[in-house]
Amino acid sequence: MEELLIAEDIIVYIENSGLWTAMALLFIAAMIEYVFPPFPGDTVTLFGAFLVGTGIFPLIPIFLSIFLGSLSGTLMIYLMGQKLGKHYFAKKNFRFFPMERMHTLHDWYKRWGAWPIAVNRFIPAYRSLFILAAGIAEMNVWKVMLFSSVSIILWNGIIMCAGWLIGSNWNYLLDIFKVYTIAVISIVTMLFVLYLLIRRRRKKRDQKSDEK
Repeated sequence: MEELLIAEDIIVYIENSGLWTAMALLFIAAMIEYVFPPFPGDTVTLFGAFLVGTGIFPLIPIFLSIFLGSLSGTLMIYLMGQKLGKHYFAKKNFRFFPMERMHTLHDWYKRWGAWPIAVNRFIPAYRSLFILAAGIAEMNVWKVMLFSSVSIILWNGIIMCAGWLIGSNWNYLLDIFKVYTIAVISIVTMLFVLYLLIRRRRKKRDQKSDEK
């Protein structure tokens, strides 16, 4: 609820601002979302799409400012993971990024390389963890930025298209996004729990095999 109230305040300000102010605010919102995930960056981005759809602001400047903001946030969170390193996060064992989740993402990168980053933008609440884990794993920064760019362009492109098609029906646009967010978070959480259960079962089976 608090997140939505923050988003509404920013939205009202953006609507009453000029193009350059709107671009700067959308850039900052997109960047902060990666560094501070509870910040409702996607809701603000969604409103940017709505403003484009209603013809208040042109598409290219709004799209570019959101893209560059997201990419800047990606680089910041990657460098944070790279600088602090695996031992720091293992020692702290943060609630938002526990050791098991860090190991899971690390295993995914070992198996599939940078490809999971190409879908990170489509996974609300978890997207920053993908980039943070890539920094901890010291994955090639150019590869991370390339795959992140693909993900950002595709995700923001879909949002902009939605804003363009739905136009003035802001509440309908927000409702669609809410349903999508809840559905994706639920599915990803279930898959993550399933992965952990399978991993633990394999460990126990391997331990029994070693004992024999």
